[in-house]
Amino acid sequence: MILVTILAVLLPVFSARALTLSPPRILLATKAGSEAGSVIRLLNESSVPVRLVSVLQNFIAEGETGAPRFISADNQAFGLAEWLRLDHSNFVLAPNEERLVHFTISVPSDAAPGGHYGAILWSVQAEDADASGVNIVGQTGTLVLLTVTGALREEMQLAEFSRDEKLHDALPVSFSVRLENTGTVHVIPEGAVEIRNMFGKTVAELPLNAFRGTVLPDSVRRFNLRWEKQPGTDVQSPSLVREWSNFAFGRYTARLSVAYGSDQKFLQAEMDFWVLPWRVLALAAFGALVIVLGGGIGIRKYNRWIGRREIEKKS
Repeated sequence: MILVTILAVLLPVFSARALTLSPPRILLATKAGSEAGSVIRLLNESSVPVRLVSVLQNFIAEGETGAPRFISADNQAFGLAEWLRLDHSNFVLAPNEERLVHFTISVPSDAAPGGHYGAILWSVQAEDADASGVNIVGQTGTLVLLTVTGALREEMQLAEFSRDEKLHDALPVSFSVRLENTGTVHVIPEGAVEIRNMFGKTVAELPLNAFRGTVLPDSVRRFNLRWEKQPGTDVQSPSLVREWSNFAFGRYTARLSVAYGSDQKFLQAEMDFWVLPWRVLALAAFGALVIVLGGGIGIRKYNRWIGRREIEKKS
């Protein structure tokens, strides 16, 4: 009996030239010795026919951005490309034609429990009427993330929770969260950084992983977050203007909370930081001084005027 579970909402459709492909990512689960599968939708939105030729590869994480790096299908450490079969692998799509390509993953009975990763890539080729034949105009594909059920290890460590500067004179304040997957299966972390002011009031909440990106085993993924009141503020703006438009003052606490895995394990951390808009404060202090001094001069002038009136009345 096939045990297949689609674990994630499909991500937005994306395009390569005239070809529209969806979904760009599929998450499946099955046990060793069984099969799993799904469907890929391909649409030729151009006015000319295109030929699609499939290439099956494995992938690993590239750097800390979550971008995939494709490797050969015979690299089976965490791969599944050799287990993939398509019902259509080389065909021509007429203008505005849509085709559904079904694929099947035949998992060996001795497959190790955990995450296995492959990609179904399509070389998009333009069919030319002249003798030059076929021109490759692009490549796009779908990432397939398979969980082979069994004794899984879902473990993640907080490698870093930091911010860009020690002392800030205005917003924005940028935070960096680096999560290391030390387990045997991919995870989709969820959480946020909560910002509280010196009175304990929550003034902002920054989502950690709004696009539900995955962290693969033996990899680190960085998430960059930014707290600002006016999005898109130019950090090169005059300092006084920047401090005024993104004003914040006092000591703040940033509390990170991350949940991951089927058992909802948690990672937490916090840090304190200060925002001191000294230019705005200096301008405000100068204005207050002008008011105080001006008021004192005015009061003295008023008292002298009262004194002269009293003298004039007695004379």
